[in-house]
Amino acid sequence: MDWSIKNHFKKSSFSVLEGKDILHEQIMQKLIYKAVEKDRLTAPFRMIGTEMKVSSDLEFSPGKSVRLEGTLDRVHYAHETVHIVDYKTGKADLISKETLRNDIVQYVQMHFDEPRYKSGFQGLFYGYLWGKIKGNNPVKLGVYPLKKVNKGIQWLYFGQTISIAGFNEFEKQLTQVLQDLFDESIPFTQTDDPERCRFCAYKEICQR
Repeated sequence: MDWSIKNHFKKSSFSVLEGKDILHEQIMQKLIYKAVEKDRLTAPFRMIGTEMKVSSDLEFSPGKSVRLEGTLDRVHYAHETVHIVDYKTGKADLISKETLRNDIVQYVQMHFDEPRYKSGFQGLFYGYLWGKIKGNNPVKLGVYPLKKVNKGIQWLYFGQTISIAGFNEFEKQLTQVLQDLFDESIPFTQTDDPERCRFCAYKEICQR
């Protein structure tokens, strides 16, 4: 643990941890212990990888494509299904509307319509990329909010697997977004929803 902290903060391997670094170490120890304990309760599973880089090209218009990339925090295999988990240090809002339990198309659509579901959108994006490089098979997607580590992994789509139809819908919606983004006939204007600007790195430029 000492080595990890020293390595992260670029300290000498011979230096002694002090001050806030000791606090960081104690917090990390508690988080790791609780996370491992949660994993123990859901074992057995087979770890496939961590910090896995994935990428794929998406042609959104004839002759026009973009490179999509992502880093999967954790991928493991359990109950004959691939599980992709994204660790979160902040808040993670997930859709809980029960009427969408059996409507994967509308469920995916809401992630494009509602900014507050960005954690779920990221999970769907990672699942989509995984399918592009590993083959389109249903996967289970989840986020792990470390601020609520005692609750363990929070699964998307009510803990159900995301079907191929779901990822096809995701690609359809993403393609439309890219078409609009690169359409020179559509003016580049500020959003009418100031809520989308709360965490934007460029809001001062837009004077929001």
